[in-house]
Amino acid sequence: GNVDTTFAFRSANELQIAAFAVQPDGRILCGGRSANPGDGRYLVRLNSDGTLDESFSASVATLENTTAGFQPEATALLLQPDGRILVGGRFDRVGEIGMRNLARLNSDGSADATWQEGAGFEGSILHLAQQGDGRILVVGGFNVFQGQQHNRLARLEADGAIDTTFESDILNVSALLLQGDGHIVVGGGFSEVNGQPRGGLVR
Repeated sequence: GNVDTTFAFRSANELQIAAFAVQPDGRILCGGRSANPGDGRYLVRLNSDGTLDESFSASVATLENTTAGFQPEATALLLQPDGRILVGGRFDRVGEIGMRNLARLNSDGSADATWQEGAGFEGSILHLAQQGDGRILVVGGFNVFQGQQHNRLARLEADGAIDTTFESDILNVSALLLQGDGHIVVGGGFSEVNGQPRGGLVR
């Protein structure tokens, strides 16, 4: 539990960390909320020693039409096998491309324009997991995706389109775990799932 003093990351970087992902080369993706909203640094990449990787260009831009004091944030990260990065949270743009609360980035941090999420999620994203077939599980505070009802848990195709075969009626989800056999474990403050009584944890 002792502090590793060789790790260079300091609070001066002004990022309140909410999510991590480690790349195969040891570099660390960090998402969260900036203590200085004007600097746009809601997602950064660190070198393995904790120094800031200035070559990483991701920047989640300020949300439009929000209540006073609202800040964008990156609260979920998923590194895909091809090196691309899924980032979820609360935002509506990445660079110059509109992406609502869930985006896919190229390995250099630029927005992946091939991502097909359309109107995106109406609500924040908390957790992401990728299945062996490439489909993506999404948990968050949303109840609508691409104009359709999807309560708190949804599954996307590999290109970002909604998987219409996956339907789950569940509220107040805050945790997600994908098991090796393909089962999905979900936790939260719910008492019922798909019409069956389940208290806080379901598979």
